[in-house]
Parts: sequence; structure tokens; C-alpha cells
Amino acid sequence: AGSAAARPPPPSPRDALSPLSLPPSQPLSRSHSDGQLPLPGLRPAGRGSHHAHSKATHYELDRFRCIRAAFGVSAATYAHAFPDDLSTLGSHWRRRLKESLSEGASGAFFYRVLQQPRGGRGGVAPLASQYIVKQISRAEKQVLMAMLPAYESHVASRGGRSLIAYFGCHSLRMPWRYSGKVYFVVMRNFVPVQPWLTFDLKGATANRRALTARALHQIHAQAGEAGAACAYGTLRDWEWLDISMSVEVSEGDKAALAEMVAADAAFLAEQGALDYSLLVGIHRVDGSGGRLAALLEQGGVASTDRQCVYFFGIIDVLERHSLRWKVQRLLLGLGYRALLRPADADGISALPPAEYADRFCTFIASEVLRREMRTHGGGNGGGGGSDSGGGSGDGERGG
Repeated sequence: AGSAAARPPPPSPRDALSPLSLPPSQPLSRSHSDGQLPLPGLRPAGRGSHHAHSKATHYELDRFRCIRAAFGVSAATYAHAFPDDLSTLGSHWRRRLKESLSEGASGAFFYRVLQQPRGGRGGVAPLASQYIVKQISRAEKQVLMAMLPAYESHVASRGGRSLIAYFGCHSLRMPWRYSGKVYFVVMRNFVPVQPWLTFDLKGATANRRALTARALHQIHAQAGEAGAACAYGTLRDWEWLDISMSVEVSEGDKAALAEMVAADAAFLAEQGALDYSLLVGIHRVDGSGGRLAALLEQGGVASTDRQCVYFFGIIDVLERHSLRWKVQRLLLGLGYRALLRPADADGISALPPAEYADRFCTFIASEVLRREMRTHGGGNGGGGGSDSGGGSGDGERGG
């Protein structure tokens, strides 16, 4: 009993997130400047590298270094976000890791690495970090590793103009008996501030309602006109259509967004991916020029009246078309036909990747950006129905 009491507690997954890079005070060596995570004891281990102290494995360091460089993320910036020496953050370092649980079916954990204010800019509230750490399954890790060479080429050829942003992949074997590896990815935090509204949009309509229409309008009425964040949670396609939402940005910004969505969707179709979403975060601002400028630096897009800032990202891209999806499409199609609602089968997520991409792009162009778009496939804008098929996504949500 005495030895058990003296044994230190095992580290938690939160503790395992710290040894990702170097202390801010440590000078960058040549390997650091190349963008590799500067971990003590790092040595090659096939497709991944292993940290002897933390027992963490880091996958495809060189490829992720090139991907981060394409997005304009320097080695020093990335290293500063994940200091190896937690004492540099003071006694309350755990406050920097804001943990949350996915609203989707996977139950994955998210860690948002909060950014400490630097110097202060006259009343500008501190923003969250541009990074988010998300737990993924072993199958998702394998999909990411398989698509990584093509993803690197896609991002590099477009100069970082992509709404898909993966910056690293790591795993950790937990110290408990019979425990397996925990896999996680470092991604861009697409919504780095508390949003007023958040939408997860697939272009599908089956099972794509988060609230009943009555509950949606009740919450909206109770929110008043103060502009505070409402207790909606993450809304989906039907809520976007119910309240006639649209992205009110300049035509130039709409064209740029539509082009990125189309290019990323074409890439995902080539990789056999489906069931991904466009995450849209809407943040209201009070007209402060400093605040608005800071949000735009974080990747936001200002509304035409400068009263809102929109954030965009494509999430949940690690699902590939497989026999399971083919069977799901067959069964759901038979079910809708049995209910004499065959048109509703067009609204499911279980479509071939090219059709899914075409419907996704059409929905974003026509319903989100409100732009005319030439379709180039057999998909459509999504059918009716709100029953089964196409589950809730595990979006990389910030705030």
C-alpha cells in the first residue's frame, strides 16, 4: 500500500500534448529552422520518429514541414505554440489547453491551445491559437498517411490556398496495461474566437437538422439584439436553409472562397473521400478597427458592412468511400423507396466521391455564397428528407 501511494500518477492525454516542440527561449538549430519539431532524443523510426522521454511517435516530419511552409507557418511560430518546457508558461499552463468533446458520433477529444496576449493592443481581446489538437482513430490516421503525398502536392501547388489544414500527426502509447496508442493531429483552428453562430454544412439534407424549427426560432428570439453568442451549438444544413442564411462578403471574397472549395473538393474526390463538411463560424464585432484587423489576421473574412467576420474550413476529410458506404446507400435507397419517398435518397451522405463533391460544391456556391455555378457531374443540390444517413461531423471548431 505504501509503494502504491508513493507511485506518481500516470500522465493524462493532456500531459502528453506538451512535448511537441522547444521552449521559446531555446535558440533554433538548423533542424529547427527546417521546420521539424525539435524534440530531445528524436531519432528516425521508419515512417515516424520517436521521442524517448514522452514515448510519442511523430509521423512524416518532412512532409508536414513542407505543408506548414506552404501555409506560411514558420518553424519558430509552430515551436512556440508547443513549448517543451512547461515551466515557461507559469504554474497555470493547463489553462492553455481548452479541452472539449466532439459533438459528433466519434466522441473524439479536442484541445485548443490558447494564445497568451503579447504586449496588448489597446483593448483587443486575446485570441485563441491558430492550432487545434484533435484525437483521431487508427483508421483515420492510416487514411491521412495514405493521402499525405498527394495532399502535400495539392497544398504546395496552390501556395497554401486551401481550406484543408493538417500540420502534424502524432501518437502516444498510454502507460496503462493493455492500453493502445492514442493518435492525434495538429490542425488549423478554423474558428479561433467565440462564434455567434457555427454551421457544419455538407450539402446533404438527410439527418442534417440539429434543432427543430420551433426550437431554432425560440432560441433566436430569446437571444435578443445584444449580439451575444446564442446557445445553438453547431447547426447544420437545414438550419442554414430555415433561417435563409448567406455569406455577406464582397464578390471578390466569394469568388476566392468558391475557387478554394472547388479545388479542395476535386482533390478529395480524387482521394475517394466523402462525408466532409464546410465549417462556417460567424463572429460579430463591435466596429473596433483593432479587433477587426486582428480577426482578419487570423484568417477571417469581413462582411460587407464590417459588422461580422466569417471563418471557413473543410473538416472531417478522413473518411473514404468503402463497402460500408456502398451498403448504406443501398439500404437507405431501399428504405426511402419503401416509404414512397425516393427523391429523399438524394439527400444522404453515402454517395460516390465524385457525386458527393459535386453536390457539396453546388450547395456551397448556391446556398452559402449565393453564386451561380456550372456543375460538372451527376450530383445535385441535395434532396429533401431529414431521416437517416449522413451523420453529424466532428468539426474542428474553435472559440
